[in-house]
Amino acid sequence: MKNIITNFIFFTLFFPLNVIFGGDDKKRDNSRMQKSEIRKHFLDKNQSKKTSRGAPLFPGANQVDMLRSLLDAPPEKLRILRQTIERVEGMSLEQKKEIKHRLRNLRNLKPEVRTKELKTLRNRQNILGKYWQTLEPEKRKEEMRKFHKMCLADRTHYFNAIKAEH
Repeated sequence: MKNIITNFIFFTLFFPLNVIFGGDDKKRDNSRMQKSEIRKHFLDKNQSKKTSRGAPLFPGANQVDMLRSLLDAPPEKLRILRQTIERVEGMSLEQKKEIKHRLRNLRNLKPEVRTKELKTLRNRQNILGKYWQTLEPEKRKEEMRKFHKMCLADRTHYFNAIKAEH
């Protein structure tokens, strides 16, 4: 037992000195840089405010995290978030259920199929965005408002008509 204690004391006293004074300076600088990058990444993800089960340490921690991400977001992203929130607020319960169902189905797809579907959605979004940019601001606003109020079948018909024109 005495030997174990002696070895432990020796290890705890001299191992840090070996790490500090031993080795190449470049290796030490790289390890510091990596540690600082890891530390920065850790703080950016705000994992320090969660317990081991992932629950926030204090009430309102999620709101603080959300506020921090909103303060860091560029104006364009904030504008898109605002529009999305307004659209969701204007949806009926049936529309919300339909979208939840579609999102659940998308999440349950195999990764390859999900990637293909997301690529298709991005392509569709790009085509619609380019079309809407060709319109006058007032007409664009009206077209987008109508589009967001349409059901899925009507949106598909609208998109196919635009795709055929352009």
